[in-house]
Amino acid sequence: MNPNSLGGRPIFQHDMHRKDWRLIENTNETQLFLPNRLDLVTILEEGEDFIDAGELVERAKKLNANLGQSQAEFLLEHQQEIPMAWSHFPSPAFLEHLREMPEELYYLAFPGTLWNRNGYCGFPVLAKKFGWPWAFEFWWFGDSVSRNFRLLRPHG
Repeated sequence: MNPNSLGGRPIFQHDMHRKDWRLIENTNETQLFLPNRLDLVTILEEGEDFIDAGELVERAKKLNANLGQSQAEFLLEHQQEIPMAWSHFPSPAFLEHLREMPEELYYLAFPGTLWNRNGYCGFPVLAKKFGWPWAFEFWWFGDSVSRNFRLLRPHG
């Protein structure tokens, strides 16, 4: 029996089964990666300002950047190792000259795990706002994905 599953169902820290959500799809993540073994992957193509979240899921598969919820939760446990560059924030020297800090959120998407809740489909994201720790959230199909989103892909 897989130690990362319970009765064939993956074990997640954020187990949405408890909230009557239904797991639709989950990538088979046999290895979890620390940030230094992952590359950021841009989602939007040239000239795009946003895409639908469903399109992000398709692009992630094509880009071999289809990590899922287990990887998201692993990174959340090791967020002190996530590089500042993943937050897309300028250098600390630049920030010293700002009158106020950026308010924008930045997201790492993990579309290898898809959940259904009351007919809505979504995937896990880690969200980051300047000065705050990374937070685990969900992003729903039908919502737009902008330049603030990135995927992750193992080196190689």
